[in-house]
Amino acid sequence: MKCLAERLKKTCFFCILNLLIIVSYITSHGQNINNGWTEVTPIANDNGDIFDLTFFNKDSGWVCGWTRYEQGWRQIVAFTNNAGSSWDTTKFTYISVLGKVISFFNFESGLTGDGIILNTYDAGKTWTRYDSVFHFFFTNIECISQKYAYCCGGRGKIIRTTDQGLSWKHIESDIFKNTRYGGLSVIDSITVYTNCDDQLLRTTDGGISWIEINMPNELPHYEDIKFIDIDYGWIIGGVRSIFRTPNGGESWEDQSPANYYDSFVSIDAIDKNTAVTISKEGAIYWTTNGGENWNEQVPPGYFGDLFRVQLIDENVAWAVGRDGIIIKTTTGGVTWIDDENPNVPNEFALYQNYPNPFNPTTKIQYSVPDKVRSGTLQQNVKLVVYDILGRKITTLINEPKTAGQYEINFNGSELPSAVYYYQLTAGSFQETKKMVLLK
Repeated sequence: MKCLAERLKKTCFFCILNLLIIVSYITSHGQNINNGWTEVTPIANDNGDIFDLTFFNKDSGWVCGWTRYEQGWRQIVAFTNNAGSSWDTTKFTYISVLGKVISFFNFESGLTGDGIILNTYDAGKTWTRYDSVFHFFFTNIECISQKYAYCCGGRGKIIRTTDQGLSWKHIESDIFKNTRYGGLSVIDSITVYTNCDDQLLRTTDGGISWIEINMPNELPHYEDIKFIDIDYGWIIGGVRSIFRTPNGGESWEDQSPANYYDSFVSIDAIDKNTAVTISKEGAIYWTTNGGENWNEQVPPGYFGDLFRVQLIDENVAWAVGRDGIIIKTTTGGVTWIDDENPNVPNEFALYQNYPNPFNPTTKIQYSVPDKVRSGTLQQNVKLVVYDILGRKITTLINEPKTAGQYEINFNGSELPSAVYYYQLTAGSFQETKKMVLLK
């Protein structure tokens, strides 16, 4: 509890800090943060929200949400087969249904709805409403194999189908709380994890029995979970907390990033190394080493509030959110590589470091233009780090550079938490940016 109290004491500080970071990003990059995430063609210009998504590959997938029509709000379900360049909404005509979740067994058969279930068995050409009404709102749904699916939501309710949605059964247990179960991670047809704010549960017999799993006590509330197998998984939640377990919850490792003030709300992973998580206010974090390092790729507020993220492979991910936002990456969320980039820039440029804040390492990127613009085959480049009083900490680069794009690591392991500045000088060009080391 002391650990939690210390973290919560810093919340106001991080609100201000993250606001400054957003301004710094936008100032440095105009309308395009150099992060590898892009907004795709919106489905409609009506400020509706997109709540959930399910993609088969990098090009083809479905999203669902709400949109306006003449008499109010209606569900929208849209399909793309060209990576979001266009969306087909003609396959779905229900007006009285509000869509919060969507998942597919295969390309032909899928489910959507909220409080009621709609089934398709012909790739969305027709949708059939399941007879019964479930008296709870849906928060998550996940299909597994070719016929099993689980759905969880409010009032401590979980339902299950074993026949592609033709019939559904309520899963009952005295261990369930009368609250919202938001996280759902289906390992196989009988092994499932689910969570509410303060409880993590697991079944290994298709819901006949459940056991309560030990959780890290630092979290004020839990939002989502992702398990790769019965043992290895993550749980995320308030004040941007991330915890990983390698043993089914017997122990947890705190992987929470240094900067936080809102909540992580969705997480996905393809294996034990590669995972992505998003925060309520739109920050995006990515790891390629099992969470040993989580890199902030997008600051909060840039794309707006985000609701759900799906990781397709080690490079491709999609996310959806408020006001119809749909974004994707095909580059693992970054646009820079460690080696020198052969593309020739048109001008000198110094970019915002990432991650920022950082602990203890961060990456700094810069560009050197071609010889025509610089007037010489090589240009001497100097990159220096200063403290807040203007005292030199270290010189990272002081040597001639040919035209190209470069990236260098800065390690602050021997420095105290503070604001630092890094300055690029090359001929008459000089630019300075701010970074925050937070331990």
